[in-house]
Amino acid sequence: MDNGVSLSRDCVGALNSANELLDAVLEPVELIANRNRDIAAAVKHRSDVTDEIAKSGVKIAGDGELNADDYREFQKCHRDVNELPVSLNDLVRQFQPGDDTHGNNRRVG
Repeated sequence: MDNGVSLSRDCVGALNSANELLDAVLEPVELIANRNRDIAAAVKHRSDVTDEIAKSGVKIAGDGELNADDYREFQKCHRDVNELPVSLNDLVRQFQPGDDTHGNNRRVG
């Protein structure tokens, strides 16, 4: 019976040692798990920031296209405005006495 008691005590001692080793291993594992969560949160944040940067880039490109379209429209309007004096001059000449477009002398009255 002494042998059984001795074996039981040895088993209890071995279990206590195993329990201490498990506690020693679990602590670093918990630290690693916490670091993994921190890293995952940082990666998500970085991903969100990258998405926002990409969206901003797309918006900037779109705004650039709108600006280019506005500039082209402005150039067209500028050309039209520059052509107005020539057109107005041609129109005024139609109502002035003198030669018509065929070289004929026009008389008023």
